[in-house]
Amino acid sequence: PSGRTLGRAESRSGASDPLLIQTLPADGRYRVRITESNFGGSPDHVVRLSIGELPFLTGIFPLVLPAGMESTVEGMGVHLGTRRTLTVPASEPGERTLPLDSTWRSRRDAKVRVTALLAPIEAEPNDVPAQAMTLPGPVTVNGRLQPATAGGPADVDLFRFTAQRGVTYVIETEAAQRGSPADTRLEVLHPDGRPVERVRLQAMRNSAITFRPETSDETGIRFENWEEMELNDLLWCGGEVMKLFRAPQGPDSDSLLYTSNGRRRGFFDTTPTAHYLEEPVYYVVPLAPGEPSIPNGLPVFTVHYANEDAALRDLGTDSRIHFTAPDDAEYLVRVSDARGFGGPDHVYALTIRPAQPDFSVQLRGANPTVAAGSGQSFSVHVRRIDGFEGPVRVDLQHVPAG
Repeated sequence: PSGRTLGRAESRSGASDPLLIQTLPADGRYRVRITESNFGGSPDHVVRLSIGELPFLTGIFPLVLPAGMESTVEGMGVHLGTRRTLTVPASEPGERTLPLDSTWRSRRDAKVRVTALLAPIEAEPNDVPAQAMTLPGPVTVNGRLQPATAGGPADVDLFRFTAQRGVTYVIETEAAQRGSPADTRLEVLHPDGRPVERVRLQAMRNSAITFRPETSDETGIRFENWEEMELNDLLWCGGEVMKLFRAPQGPDSDSLLYTSNGRRRGFFDTTPTAHYLEEPVYYVVPLAPGEPSIPNGLPVFTVHYANEDAALRDLGTDSRIHFTAPDDAEYLVRVSDARGFGGPDHVYALTIRPAQPDFSVQLRGANPTVAAGSGQSFSVHVRRIDGFEGPVRVDLQHVPAG
């Protein structure tokens, strides 16, 4: 009644219409205000508003089920009634759409991934190394980040697994991809909780960002002393490792950085982040294990096995680490929310498996009809899987001479 806003929601670019789930503080009269984000309006600007104690599904748990056995999935949301579970019959690996109660509303299909791996449920307590849940070989474990207790730390989940020296493992989460509000962060730790070192980077020259703050998606940044940089140089900035793709091509041009899926790519699985004007930047070179640093007055940066957003920018806000075990030993994986958030709906699935480097190729824009004396453009896109960085050769066969 006072006009104070209790809750709000709005459409984002490419997103669905707003959805607001609100618990009101007291009995009384309230107002719902609807506006047009771009201040537009016309006879075609029609709106349908649904309001009430409506049964709405916001998520499910677990997100991944084992193949070949019947499973039960919990529905999460509001006003779902007493029946909150769904029975999923045994099925083969792959995606499966769940049949929902006909009275439930939902903005998206409820889908689970069925896997040939083991798919246990996280067992609490597992917040400290001594309580870490032990996992078998290749596995996908379903977990939930609980809300922090009053005055206490945010929930973290720790899992223990055995690794073989020199073997690379892919460790990744599924959360935001499946509608969970969790923004996962992954870390690989020694059994006592110490982070595992991935590489040390020796700074060789210093630089700084000279033009405007940059988002984590920007592919071009302007650097000081760019004339001293070479293509494919590694640059360290605020914990992110970038690689130089192209030098500036004029006085009003950026240095371009390597990209993936249209956004800036991180190297050594570092997470691309936003940067600020005049933030320090260093040209760095990796040091071999045990190699002494160079006493040149510049810092040496230690990169650990940690990730918030997958460096290839293909998982949204979900995480991925390529972990090469330094020894035959047990290691810990710690899962947390990058913002310290938690709740019953902050669910995720964590997969740990040996890497299987591979690639797939997609042809885009090819037109089989080419007029005589003319041409058609096309592109070949390579999707690199599990850290594959080898060369890919593309041959064009059965084309006319010349």
